[in-house]
Amino acid sequence: MRISLHPANKWPEHHQALQSFFWEYLAIDAMKKLLVLVGMVTYCRPASIDQ
Repeated sequence: MRISLHPANKWPEHHQALQSFFWEYLAIDAMKKLLVLVGMVTYCRPASIDQ
């Protein structure tokens, strides 16, 4: 009985960890895109001012 219950007990924890990892990955991806955008704006701005 314990063997059949063990995976069922383990699954919600695993699912929760996977979900939190997924949201953390999304947040990191969004931060990277934001940094790239800010970097592009700051890189392109002096060139447009010089011209």
